[in-house]
Amino acid sequence: MPSSKIRRYQAFTNQMAYVKNTFCGDAKMTKTIEERLQKLEWELEALKSKTLPKEDQGDWLSSIIGSFEDDPDFDEIVRLGKEFRHSDRPKDDK
Repeated sequence: MPSSKIRRYQAFTNQMAYVKNTFCGDAKMTKTIEERLQKLEWELEALKSKTLPKEDQGDWLSSIIGSFEDDPDFDEIVRLGKEFRHSDRPKDDK
């Protein structure tokens, strides 16, 4: 399995090939430089947002804890899951 650096490099080269094909094709040469530059800036911003880590995402677990409190559907899911897990246990002979 390739390392994360290799995967990131492969993703980067694929993205650069897309940018090259998008902006260097003969049909695209009729656009003005300003239009091409604007599109390139948008694409670059999109690539940056996909590859750069987000600033201070915080503790994601804290935002989830308690989010299903007092939710009858979630309580039913938990009950059914517990029932399923215990269904293959042997019955007591009491």
